[in-house]
Amino acid sequence: MRERNPRDWKTPEFCLVVVMLAVLVLLVGIVLWMPINIPAADKTTTGKDLLEYRRTILTVIITAFGAWVGAGAAYFFGRENLREAAESLLEMRQLTPREFLRRIQVQEIPPRKLTWRVKKSDNIRDILERLRKDPSYWFIPVVTDKNTLETVIHEEAVWRFIDSKTEEKIERDKIVGATVSDVLDYLKGNEDLNKVVSGAYVLVSMDQSLADAADLMDDRNVSLAIVRDEAGIPVGFITTKDVREALFRSR
Repeated sequence: MRERNPRDWKTPEFCLVVVMLAVLVLLVGIVLWMPINIPAADKTTTGKDLLEYRRTILTVIITAFGAWVGAGAAYFFGRENLREAAESLLEMRQLTPREFLRRIQVQEIPPRKLTWRVKKSDNIRDILERLRKDPSYWFIPVVTDKNTLETVIHEEAVWRFIDSKTEEKIERDKIVGATVSDVLDYLKGNEDLNKVVSGAYVLVSMDQSLADAADLMDDRNVSLAIVRDEAGIPVGFITTKDVREALFRSR
């Protein structure tokens, strides 16, 4: 059950009920304690007659105000009870997968750390060594001199580049001595290949919901989301696999 907000009691309906109760108490006090001159009273008027006169006035006042106060209180407390019942039903209803993902921020997964970045001036030899040492890396983030993300290329781009140069019978030392910039130029010259092995990612921030990240990957038909910090520097990544695992944990 939700925690009650103190401002819920400051609605116009509740204030009206309080004011009417205060006026009722004030009128009852006036009728009971203030001197009252009975119209057409004479010397035969007794205290009993005076009490009966006060009782008649109180009956009229309480009857009128009772109906008004009761109607106002019933409206206010009935609305509160209906709200509580509706919220209880909503809490009992099982969350849909999308609603569950919207309640999770990317930083809560948490993203896997991005420990490898290259620049356009880095040579192919270093990239090949890293790919051989860590087969789990299938993408290569390319950053600028300020460490902001420029693009992401699939490891397949490197192998395709090497294969194309091998067919041209270029010496291996010259091939592995080429730079990332050469690979990007090679991709730009092959439009079909560039669509597959370059730019196959989306950018997300730590405070975005997992549902937003999943929608972005689905719209671009990619399986990789690069997580950047407030300065725009890539710090981690998530994949569609992480989204599926988050859904499995909710079951």
